[in-house]
Amino acid sequence: MQYREISPTPALATCINCFWVLEDAAAGTAPDPVFPDASLELLFYLRGASERVSLAEGATASNPRLELAGQMTRPYSIRWAPGVCLVGVRFFPHTFARFLPPGLPVHELNDLALDAETVLGADFKPVARRLADCAYPAEAVALLQAYFLTRLRHRAPAAGTPYLEFAVPYILAAQGHADLDALLHKLGIGGRYLERLFGQAVGVSPKYFCRIIRFQQAFRWLDRPGSLTAVAMACGYYDQAHFIRDFRHFTGTTPSAFRRAFGPISTAFLVESSSSYLYNFRD
Repeated sequence: MQYREISPTPALATCINCFWVLEDAAAGTAPDPVFPDASLELLFYLRGASERVSLAEGATASNPRLELAGQMTRPYSIRWAPGVCLVGVRFFPHTFARFLPPGLPVHELNDLALDAETVLGADFKPVARRLADCAYPAEAVALLQAYFLTRLRHRAPAAGTPYLEFAVPYILAAQGHADLDALLHKLGIGGRYLERLFGQAVGVSPKYFCRIIRFQQAFRWLDRPGSLTAVAMACGYYDQAHFIRDFRHFTGTTPSAFRRAFGPISTAFLVESSSSYLYNFRD
């Protein structure tokens, strides 16, 4: 499996974390687990396809060739077809809302794999047709970058965006251990208003967002030697029990069991330099 990331043009760098390409000539075996990481993504299958497998029910569904992956609140697995080549666009936790049709809140996309052409509307259809003719990942990245740059220039930020532009990096900088009361005081707004903004743009509440970021921090530590107690303490959990509870909630398994069974996809996103580590948010 080969995974690489491509930085966006500077004009998109506050909205798009990265473009990425995943290629795997030997796919088609056991499903790979995928876990909540607080980001929304647009995915284009240049070659091959995939199926999403529910860890809870075991149900299987084919993913669209042009897929909009909503905010994840629970884990699932992906089964890849042999020879898959996938181009992804990873947004920051609160920025994909800028590109959605007006009136569509992000929380309505949670845990769904949707046809991107249907969600994004008529102006995305020409891009979808041109993507279907792409032979190489670089062509797809260029098309997607041009589309999102045009959309960004023609869509004004929604009301409340400045609050999100402060709140999200604030939580990321605290690695999920932010004092939300202090955050509200800094913003000068009420808790209900911030909850509504997060639901519209992030898809989850500020408190749940903090949980995901804490989990991601712990997730990164698991490829290092050391006890689970040490991992829990390093990541700011009150104790090992709280750490294990959150880890099981977001992965469906225990930290020790996961450590013994890293999957290829999971390993790719554990690389420390990866842009998937959201607390390296560009401010």
